[in-house]
Amino acid sequence: MPHNQTSTVGNSRLSDSDARNIARPARAARQGHSDDDPARLTVDTRPGVLIRPLETTDAAELRRIHATPEVARWWDIPAPGFPFTDSPEATRLTIEVNDAVAGLIQYYEEREPNYKHAAIDLFLDPLVRGRGIGTETLRRVVRHLIEDRGHHRVTIDPATTNTAAIRSYEKAGFKPVGVMHQYERDVGATGWHDGLLMELLADDGRAPDTPRTEPASTPSAARAAGNPNHRRSSP
Repeated sequence: MPHNQTSTVGNSRLSDSDARNIARPARAARQGHSDDDPARLTVDTRPGVLIRPLETTDAAELRRIHATPEVARWWDIPAPGFPFTDSPEATRLTIEVNDAVAGLIQYYEEREPNYKHAAIDLFLDPLVRGRGIGTETLRRVVRHLIEDRGHHRVTIDPATTNTAAIRSYEKAGFKPVGVMHQYERDVGATGWHDGLLMELLADDGRAPDTPRTEPASTPSAARAAGNPNHRRSSP
């Protein structure tokens, strides 16, 4: 594919340069792939973990992972068209561990200049959880969104009861903002549960932390939570 041509596999609308940047290893060397390969990259210090654009052959395994009880608890059952046509506004990437599909990470971008930010969701195969893969994947995608896409703010919004996800996101640099009450339907549409709005600011690492006290139930905070079609993240 020519340099900077956009990939249109599914809804992974990444240019070649973006694909290279999003998975650019910060500390570890690539393993057996050239610098010009945008699709297969090593995530930091965890050899064998790759972030790459979706491929058509990923669909069956991603649907299997999505339907596992540990993931479906937060994401519900896969929608028709998942992972390619059910959420066209999202940019989706496959997480691969030791050459096997192990999960999905997606982001949405608010393009209105007065509200510019990005929002992330992800899920992992339960078999690879507990290794820090979700945290490192988040760090890589956040870096891409800030350094390459020009965002100053990134959000994520797990259910308040998804404590494992919240811990993982805090390790990646996200900070709680506030609780969004009755934010999302329960699986099976039997009721509603609360979500936790979390954010990471580009300048958090360079400026003293400032308490963020704006209630998450205000209209501006509700819009800041990101795309209304988000699923709840599951590390």
